[in-house]
Amino acid sequence: MSAKRGRKPGSPKTGGRVAGTPNKVTRELKELAMQFVPRAMEQLAAMSMDAQSEAAKLGAIKEILDRAVGKAPQAMLHSGAIGTYDLTRATDDELNTLVTILSRLETNNSENESG
Repeated sequence: MSAKRGRKPGSPKTGGRVAGTPNKVTRELKELAMQFVPRAMEQLAAMSMDAQSEAAKLGAIKEILDRAVGKAPQAMLHSGAIGTYDLTRATDDELNTLVTILSRLETNNSENESG
């Protein structure tokens, strides 16, 4: 008979880093990189003013804004099935609600595609 490993069910987790405490190596790398940030920002600012191509200027400006203000939220589109449902067990009220919701979605999608 082999001994069971790990903690007993229901007992709290012990040991390890406290949640939110960065890894020592990660912290050291960030501290090292931080000394280059002011110069990098200066170079980005210079690129945004002096670049020959509009794409390079725009890229530099975007990088500055992303760091200063934060990146703009990205829309999330789901393009697959979320789950499967047995509609044979749904009540008439549930099916009517589903039809109403799907009709509204179809109407909204039609309006967005046409305009």
